[in-house]
Amino acid sequence: MPFGLCNAPGTFQRLMQACLSDQFFQCVLCYLDDILVYSKSFEEHLTNLSLVFDRLRKFGLKIKPSKCELFKPEVKYLGHIVTRDGVMTDPGKVDAVKKWPTPKDVKELRSYLGFCSFYRRFVPGFSKIAGPCLLLTV
Repeated sequence: MPFGLCNAPGTFQRLMQACLSDQFFQCVLCYLDDILVYSKSFEEHLTNLSLVFDRLRKFGLKIKPSKCELFKPEVKYLGHIVTRDGVMTDPGKVDAVKKWPTPKDVKELRSYLGFCSFYRRFVPGFSKIAGPCLLLTV
C-alpha cells in the first residue's frame, strides 16, 4: 500500500491490529510497519516468530528479509531501548533534552514540555516537576 495516500498509515495499522492484535503485549509490539517480537528465551522466541510469520502469511503480508533484524538482545524501538531487562530511555533522546536551548516563548516551552513528556513514565513526580512550567503555557 503506498504510504503517500492520506489514509494509508491508519488503514495499515488497522490491518496489523487485525492480524496480530491477540498477541499485542504478549510477544508483539506493532506500530505501522515496525513489528517487534520479544520473548524470554531462545526457544520461546522461535515459537513467537513462527506465530507472527504464519499470521503475516495468512493475511497475505510479506516481509523484506533485508529489513529484518532477528535475535537482537537490544533494540531501539519508537524512541526507547528494549532489552531482556525491560524498556529504557534512549540516551540520545535524554541528551537532546539536556542540551535543549532555553525556551524563549510559550510556543518553544510547549515544544520542550511535549518532548520531555515523552519520557514522563521514567521520571517519578514528572507532573510536579513540569507543573510550574505548564502553568506558564495557559
